Amino acid sequence: MPLTDYEKYIRTEELLALQKPVDALTCHDELQFQVVHQAHELYMKLIAHELGFFCSLLPSNQVGRALTTLDRIARIQRVLLQSVELLDTMAPTDYMTIRTALGRGSGQESPGFRTMLRLPGETVWPAFAAFFDKRGVALREIYEHPHDHHELFKLCEGLVDYDQL
Repeated sequence: MPLTDYEKYIRTEELLALQKPVDALTCHDELQFQVVHQAHELYMKLIAHELGFFCSLLPSNQVGRALTTLDRIARIQRVLLQSVELLDTMAPTDYMTIRTALGRGSGQESPGFRTMLRLPGETVWPAFAAFFDKRGVALREIYEHPHDHHELFKLCEGLVDYDQL
């Protein structure tokens, strides 16, 4: 049967081939473990993409669209965090079986996670600081008078949300 346009666009054959075949799993829960972590990498790639877009909006003073982008990022982060709950359904013994197959691998080695830690200082803060310098307003002023700078206050709080999530 020929591939549908959806399958071609999403590249489902390649995507679904990225997990171990059932007969190679160390235990039943390993497929879940792989899918959850692979999805996390995709979500973190999307977050990095959106953060880059957010930074590109600031020089042209597109505050409304920047706020929408921060909201999108927060929603993606919440989906990512909520999906961690799936891993809570694994028995500790199954997790340890998977850990043996994973070797010394750790979520700390995740390229997406490392990007989430790196981007704020390398990309987001410089764009954010330049935006506020151009506007001639300081963060302290925004936080001391949030109602006088509502949009800017919301922008700041959106970045606080990113950091908290």
